Amino acid sequence: RTKEANYITDKELEKIYNEAYRAVYWTAFSLLKNEADAEDVVQDTFVTLIESYDTIEDKTKVTAWLKKIAANKCLNRLNL
Repeated sequence: RTKEANYITDKELEKIYNEAYRAVYWTAFSLLKNEADAEDVVQDTFVTLIESYDTIEDKTKVTAWLKKIAANKCLNRLNL
């Protein structure tokens, strides 16, 4: 992993996870009404963060971005 590619570091990921986990979980749980499904969406959402971190223009709004990703993943599940 090279720094210039703007990958998320383990330290950044841990910080974001600790700051955003509850908000992302409650976003998912409020839509899905199921703990296991909400946990799956949270995991998928953080995988998306790792894969797409370099595309996030405003890193200060990462929690809002994660909540939106989680909500979209929930809606996709509900529409299956």
